Amino acid sequence: MPREGRSGLRFPLFGFPVRIHPSFLLIALFIGVGSPGVSFTTSLVWTLVVLVSVLVHELGHAFAARGFGAAPTIDLYAMGGVTAFVPPRSMGRARSIWVTLAGPLAGFALGGFVLSVAGAFGVNHPTVRLYSDASVAEHVVSVSIYVNIVWGFVNLLPMMPLDGGNIMRNVIPGTPEQRARVAAGISIVIAIALSIWVVHNDYPLFLVILLLLLAGMNVQAIMVEHRQPAEAHTNKVLDDLRRLDAGDSGALASLSASLVPMAADGRDRAKVTAVEILARQGRGTEARQALAMLPGNAHPSSYALVETIDGAPEHGIAMLDDLFARAPSPTLARYVLLARVLGGQAIHVPTLYAMLPPGTQDPDVLRELQHLAHVRGQYDGSVAIGEYLLGLSPVVDPWVLYNIACSAARLGDSGRALTRLSQAVDAGWHDTAQLDADHDLASLWATPEFHAIRHRLAGTSVR
Repeated sequence: MPREGRSGLRFPLFGFPVRIHPSFLLIALFIGVGSPGVSFTTSLVWTLVVLVSVLVHELGHAFAARGFGAAPTIDLYAMGGVTAFVPPRSMGRARSIWVTLAGPLAGFALGGFVLSVAGAFGVNHPTVRLYSDASVAEHVVSVSIYVNIVWGFVNLLPMMPLDGGNIMRNVIPGTPEQRARVAAGISIVIAIALSIWVVHNDYPLFLVILLLLLAGMNVQAIMVEHRQPAEAHTNKVLDDLRRLDAGDSGALASLSASLVPMAADGRDRAKVTAVEILARQGRGTEARQALAMLPGNAHPSSYALVETIDGAPEHGIAMLDDLFARAPSPTLARYVLLARVLGGQAIHVPTLYAMLPPGTQDPDVLRELQHLAHVRGQYDGSVAIGEYLLGLSPVVDPWVLYNIACSAARLGDSGRALTRLSQAVDAGWHDTAQLDADHDLASLWATPEFHAIRHRLAGTSVR
């Protein structure tokens, strides 16, 4: 199935997928080289220690999130890193604070460990200052203290978007929108106050630049909310829906606040969309919450769809069938078919589609459901939908062929998988990187037929 490509070095670490973007290493090296009196060799030491330190910081977040049932991923890029995860359920403020705090605590632990063993490597007077004639061990210790302990405390300052700012935002009372506004205001005040203090005490200029940059980010966040209210609110709703689709646990509460100032028809459409997003992802409890808490009205079909994934599937499907029988429409036809996939009955979709009355059929819905059936592990249904699609039009869709190959390979039907994969290439499918990385096809990788397809796709001949 299609996967998003990513650049950079990727590897697993303690079960977490990690990506290190080249920009992270380049900026870290640039900062090291730009330090006065520092050799290139010392800059490499700086880069390595920064890499390890930031990675340990993100691992702190990741392990804490894993403790609540999430499956985090770690990305290092530019001047820092991010740990992304989708919790299986709402974590609440206390758990969110713990996940945020776990990063700096991991850094403090690493810095403390380096200090504790410094003497064993001949570093008896640890310092954060870098000297050109210092040994490699002294540089490792000084950079470890600087990055993990000094900047660990800086990261805990109550300013967005630092970890300390995120903790502050979770402590402030009010709705998510209110907390975000108050946190941004507090961040601006603290950034300006610290800038004055830094200048007064003759600290490095880059600290002032960093603080003013943080202040500017928070000023922009406040201004965006007051600029062009209708457009801003619409964009905010769309962003919340995208976050919801990406699994952001806080997006539902944010969406609830964003829908309040919208017109009734827009509010209703957004509510129905949010419910469907959650239903497609199997997040039944949250889908019911969306029906209950989001402003606006939802068609009975939304309630039936939620019943299909979080209640009695047969009852939900029967409700949708009844609604469609009374008032056939393309939208209800889509829900009737979607409910079969969500209810574990993807294999029946082609037969049901063929029985739909004229004007309610849409082949694009079948393409959508072919992918969804595969994602939900209903490989036989995905194959059936794909094969049915091939018979609907004389124009062959290479992605339908490719997706049939993926599902058939998962079923162990190598013959069908290889045939459809070869036909997909003939029809114009040409993503070599996808072919090499798609684990849906892993059972085919060692076969001669796959290698022949791979060589043909790459434009080479097999000898």
